[in-house]
Amino acid sequence: MLDFQSKPNIFEEMSYEEAVKWLLRQAAIHYDGSDHDAHVLATESNAGFATPETVMQARGRWLRDYKLPQKYPNILDIPPGKYATKAGWGADNPDGIEDDSFVEMMVFADHDSRKLIVAFARYSGEIYIKMTHNSEPVEGYNSLGWRRVYTTSVLFEGELRKGQSVNLPDDTFRYQTLRIHYTDGDGDFVEEVKRQRYARITKANLWNGDAGVTFIEFELTIEARKITMSNGRALDISSGNVSNPAMSNNVKITKIEGVK
Repeated sequence: MLDFQSKPNIFEEMSYEEAVKWLLRQAAIHYDGSDHDAHVLATESNAGFATPETVMQARGRWLRDYKLPQKYPNILDIPPGKYATKAGWGADNPDGIEDDSFVEMMVFADHDSRKLIVAFARYSGEIYIKMTHNSEPVEGYNSLGWRRVYTTSVLFEGELRKGQSVNLPDDTFRYQTLRIHYTDGDGDFVEEVKRQRYARITKANLWNGDAGVTFIEFELTIEARKITMSNGRALDISSGNVSNPAMSNNVKITKIEGVK
């Protein structure tokens, strides 16, 4: 590639044949299309009229720019593109992302007042979106702040009863909560628990055909890659009677999801 900035008179150093060949190569690059689309398409080896950054993004590469917050103090002013940067918008960062945290962003736009920003927390993996709209009410019916996009991974699917354990394919510390799907024999339920050492789930059953109410409670022992239904009990309450029967074998966990 010729360097016209350091050698503005480089053509004077060429022979007539060299100069003509160079001009023909440039014509081939810039005018090999039709009358309506005269320019060659940008490829991995040729940027055409596109900048190298445009070609890089078209190929799925992020544009690394750690000064993006300084260039665009208003996060809504960032032009469309895919960026690898560091958060620096203070209160306008997505909730949970602190300044100087690595973040990747995709910005899409119809025009300046109608944008979609998708932000990825690089270290921890959370996903956030922010949408704007130019209609009334303000921003249409989009929320004015960031919205968290929750994702789940299935860590277990089967049957897990009192006293049983299951080994998991991933570490529980990689998730913020665990979603527990279980049945008590009369219905199917879902509870979400914090990722901590012990978690307890309690359920009341008024619709089991009995005159009273049945309570069940079971305890989970949560390790990095192992979950145990370590304890469980039942309590029957009816008119004039309270009893502690053994927890039914119908009480079982059927699926565990990690929520991010």
